Amino acid sequence: MNNFISLTVMITIYLLSSPASRGQSNSVADRSSEVIGKPENTSPERPDADYQPSAPGSISLVDAEMLQYANTNAATALSQAPDDPTGKQSTWYSPLQTWIAAAGQAATTKTHNAVFTLIPTMANYFARDAEAEPLASQLTSIRNQMESCGSVVLRAIGSYIEQNNGTVDGSKLNSFVRVYATGHFFQEGEWEGEIPPINAAGVMILDAAAVVTQLKAGPWQQAKQFLGGATTANGFFSRYTGTGDGLAVLKTKYAANQSVIDAKFSELKTWADQQEQQAGGGN
Repeated sequence: MNNFISLTVMITIYLLSSPASRGQSNSVADRSSEVIGKPENTSPERPDADYQPSAPGSISLVDAEMLQYANTNAATALSQAPDDPTGKQSTWYSPLQTWIAAAGQAATTKTHNAVFTLIPTMANYFARDAEAEPLASQLTSIRNQMESCGSVVLRAIGSYIEQNNGTVDGSKLNSFVRVYATGHFFQEGEWEGEIPPINAAGVMILDAAAVVTQLKAGPWQQAKQFLGGATTANGFFSRYTGTGDGLAVLKTKYAANQSVIDAKFSELKTWADQQEQQAGGGN
């Protein structure tokens, strides 16, 4: 009798613990091999060398791949543009073709100079008046590809300045100023955990007089964009003083010419504020 009761209890426990008793199918797949907390992306991390330039005057393999990715996507978009004034007949069609080819060339050669050839078209495209010349979506989408290359451009500028001891020719300086005067080269999401190697203040330190002359010859809005809302020279150049994280070569250059550079900052800010007031945009 006791054996029968024990057997009954064991059967009852088994039934209550079975999947079916909990409303589950007995055909549920075996998940015992899964690791709790296992990341979705199991691809191995890339070696640090992929993120470093292979030689002076060059960009990293990762940056070259970003340029190639932009080249491929932009070329695909442009090939699908309609044959009308918003597409292949647009005044932007040829410049975009040229930019796409240049991006491919920069991805192949991996040189700073090749990357810098991308800046003028990018700056012009970022500053274009969208209402004055509507473009097909295939052409406007290329702006996204350009923006994705912005971090490559900034890293190339910073590396070039550092390797050349803070000396740049007039043509390059002009392009570097345009990077910060037109905006969109800097995208917050692309710099997580990383500080951009260079900013507008660093470019101004290279040759403050030339920078101010260039910006005062253009729309005041670009001067405002370049200054980024800074109200004082101390704030604007903070990365290049004391324990600031700016490039050492620029910190040295700023320390040697601080009064002159600060005066040029004030000159540019005063001019931009006056122009804004005259245009009715000031407070």
